[in-house]
Amino acid sequence: MSQTAGIANADVPFIPYHHELTDCLKQNEDGLWEWFASDKLTEHADKDARLYLLKNAVRLDEEDHPAVHALAREVATVLGIMVPITLYQDNNGGQRNAMLVRMTSEVSILFGGDILSFLSEEQLRALMAHEMAHFLFNSLESGAFNITDNLLNWICQHGGESSHQRSLWLSNLYQEIFADRVALQICKNLEAPLSLLVIVGAGIANVSAQAYLKQAEEALEAAILDGQYSGADSDSHPELFIRALAMRDWFEGREEADSRLKHMVEGGTDA
Repeated sequence: MSQTAGIANADVPFIPYHHELTDCLKQNEDGLWEWFASDKLTEHADKDARLYLLKNAVRLDEEDHPAVHALAREVATVLGIMVPITLYQDNNGGQRNAMLVRMTSEVSILFGGDILSFLSEEQLRALMAHEMAHFLFNSLESGAFNITDNLLNWICQHGGESSHQRSLWLSNLYQEIFADRVALQICKNLEAPLSLLVIVGAGIANVSAQAYLKQAEEALEAAILDGQYSGADSDSHPELFIRALAMRDWFEGREEADSRLKHMVEGGTDA
């Protein structure tokens, strides 16, 4: 796979935090970095992921689900993703959502609940773009971001410091924002990705994206005026309103969006 899965560097919506975190781990955890970059470890992880899907999901064959496969191929083509695409339905029902099951050799998307019958075609396109963006993210910088993610997860599972936990949480939130930006690129509008975010996050069908944006602005303004805003709070799940505002900002102006994003997520001086 190419460095950016077929997308020109100028079009990849990088977020500076991921470069900074990767450089930090390379410098301070060089031995572990090399181990997590090994082909053997990657191959083992791919086998585990595939076995999980075979045991816990129902594969959606193209013959029985032509429309959703056609939409998946359309999005993959625009993103320049050339690996096989396999779609699954969680056989335990689960929350109305979707997730990328991480593998290096294929795009495997797992749908939960009734998400496939719940969304409009444009919202489903946004969902496909969002999940495939996670695959794209893992291929960036010759896979360095993926190594960073795996290494940091391992450190946190084996007695990492609070700084490691915070770094992992920030990285995950920024990854979701990266994927939201890719969905905006694919859909070329704000309505579908933003309404998808609220539908999945709140679990409701009838939603006004613009009304939620107004609420999100009120939430951020109230927090800042209180004088105690120090960024996203990992204990209160604030991703919804932050991601909504981040989408709006990036759709309206990419250069200004990054400086505002850092303030919303990490706190500090407003730009």
